[in-house]
Amino acid sequence: MLDKIPPSQRAGIDGKSTDVNTQQYLSDKHASHIKPHSKGGSNDPKNIKWENAKDNLARGDKPMTSQEQIRLDAKWHFDNLTGAVKAGVKAAPLGAAIGVATAAPFSLLTNALWVVRGEISAQEAAIETLKDTIKGGAVGGVTAFVITTLAAACPPIAIALTAAAPVLAVVGTAGMVYEFFKILEDHKQTVKVYYESLTQQELERLQAIENELIYEHQKNLEFLGQGSAINQEITNRPIAQGIEGAK
Repeated sequence: MLDKIPPSQRAGIDGKSTDVNTQQYLSDKHASHIKPHSKGGSNDPKNIKWENAKDNLARGDKPMTSQEQIRLDAKWHFDNLTGAVKAGVKAAPLGAAIGVATAAPFSLLTNALWVVRGEISAQEAAIETLKDTIKGGAVGGVTAFVITTLAAACPPIAIALTAAAPVLAVVGTAGMVYEFFKILEDHKQTVKVYYESLTQQELERLQAIENELIYEHQKNLEFLGQGSAINQEITNRPIAQGIEGAK
């Protein structure tokens, strides 16, 4: 009969909470016979369904109709769903807290490096960090809600997640370490490119100065050449005697 209780209604984080949840679910339930025991019905679990006590008492010793059985089956699925959603809602705050704790340090590091590189201001970095932290909390909360709801409603999923938990923990840790070093490597490459661009700009500036100096030097040489030619022309000019020579 324990297996006839919706999985989500008897799920818990430990044996004590499981017992409490089970007792709470059964507090207003009767083990109703499909074929009454007074009319030869057995006590086999196949002949019994959990039902609200008042409905069982109202039926008396009458056999349970097929419509009533369908209603109880639908109620079982509804109780399983509501219990799973309740468990998911309880798990969401913890998931959100984990999401915040995971997202905030990486966002803070990334935005701090942007500030160091002069790409954004400190105020903009604070705003971006806050946005990333909120997103991380939202993702963590939704993820915890969905996973817990599915696990509570479907025990095989819970068993699979429990078995995979160590692997998921290792993968998650490795992912965080990778992300940390990736942020630092991206910063290193960005700074390298930045300083290489500064070096290239400086070389271009020096080349422009050199070209300007060469141009000025050539102009000076041309001027000196012209002055030398005029001086030579004056020096080689024939000098006449008398008044004409004085001109």
